[in-house]
Amino acid sequence: QKAKSLVGYKAKKIKVNNKNFNYDCSGLVAACYYSCGIDLFQLIKRSKDKNITVALYKKLQKRIIKDKKYLPQKGDLVFFKNTYDRNRNKKWDDGITHVGIVTQVDKDRTIHFVHLIRKGIVEQKLNLKFAKKYIHKGKKVNDFLRRRPKSDNRRWRYLSSNFFAGFVTIMY
Repeated sequence: QKAKSLVGYKAKKIKVNNKNFNYDCSGLVAACYYSCGIDLFQLIKRSKDKNITVALYKKLQKRIIKDKKYLPQKGDLVFFKNTYDRNRNKKWDDGITHVGIVTQVDKDRTIHFVHLIRKGIVEQKLNLKFAKKYIHKGKKVNDFLRRRPKSDNRRWRYLSSNFFAGFVTIMY
């Protein structure tokens, strides 16, 4: 619920219960969990990774579900890889780059998730069953998650489904 309430929010920081969080994807996830009394930063406080999303993924790696037939629950984290070219080498070799929070799962397996992108905090869709489709039977099932260069006409490669890395439930 907290994630959905932040859709459209724009600021330099995300403030929850008098605590500030970075205005990025991991800050959004941490802020939402913190609003429920869960401090995700306690999980990764000894991590050597500077990237919080990567640190979270590594800490939770044993519990990550990569099965594309698995249906997550509201509040689960969804991790993505290669959503941008972190090392700027023009290759899709950047590993874990992004995280969001599942907010809804439809009967057709379309997963709604809230995350923070350049446009701000948004809710978008992911459907692993229809991985190469933007629209299926008149309904949007996958959003674009990475900018497509004009030189690449394979639009489906830039859909959220193609960056999926796994789901995890945070136990509390």
